[in-house]
Amino acid sequence: MDTLIQLIQKLDLHTIIVIVACFYFYDKRMSKKLEKIDARFDKIEARFEKVDARFDKMFELLMDMDKRICRIEGALSAQECCILKEPKAKKTKNIG
Repeated sequence: MDTLIQLIQKLDLHTIIVIVACFYFYDKRMSKKLEKIDARFDKIEARFEKVDARFDKMFELLMDMDKRICRIEGALSAQECCILKEPKAKKTKNIG
């Protein structure tokens, strides 16, 4: 703290004003850049939300299709459909 006070005493008023002005404009410039970056992140976040909603919708459709397939398989197995049964080995006649 003492060194800071000594440094301020050695600098004249004009130098201090220039330093403060530089810090002010630098801070203002950086805040504008950060606002632009935040706007970009908001756009990206909105896109991710859209994609996430699409994935959720597709997952629901996939689960619905899976349920339908299970119902069809159950109905076919209850009817003893020949599609789901394993083929029986063909009997061959032995000649001889």
